[in-house]
Amino acid sequence: MKRTLLKLGMLLPTLILVAAGCATPEANPPRPRANRGYADFYAEPAGDVYWRIEQWDESSSQFKERYSKFAPPEHGIVRLELPPGPHRFRITFVNMAVEAPVDTEVNILPEKVSPVAVRRMPVSETYVRSVEDKVRHAGRRRDVTDDQQMIYRLMPRSLAPEPYQQKAKMRYAQ
Repeated sequence: MKRTLLKLGMLLPTLILVAAGCATPEANPPRPRANRGYADFYAEPAGDVYWRIEQWDESSSQFKERYSKFAPPEHGIVRLELPPGPHRFRITFVNMAVEAPVDTEVNILPEKVSPVAVRRMPVSETYVRSVEDKVRHAGRRRDVTDDQQMIYRLMPRSLAPEPYQQKAKMRYAQ
């Protein structure tokens, strides 16, 4: 009996930590919540973009991270649930070289989706050097790789709000 209680006592906090670690600020409910609106961020052209989206916080007068994931979002869309009204965001891609993060304003309407198309335009090139040290039986080996990469300029464009649909059904879903 004591063992079972001890196991349960250890299992419950572990489950809570795992559930909290899997929580995401992204939203995709079957129906929109009352007095909530949604902002959909998607890339043009579509592709595997890893997003970092920060939202302006009036109380601290600075941007605070709202979404950041080193993986592409489902259907190529980052959807954030927000209260109605104007919202300010700073956007960048973490898996591509960009000139600088860009700011944009989005007006959120209740039970609607406000799309934000983020166009990326190549503006120049750069080289990225990767150095990897490998230890082997006879000693060390160093691999040096130079890759040419594009630097992109990001250009966000807020579009007219649309009726709510799940991400997979939106016209810009991948």
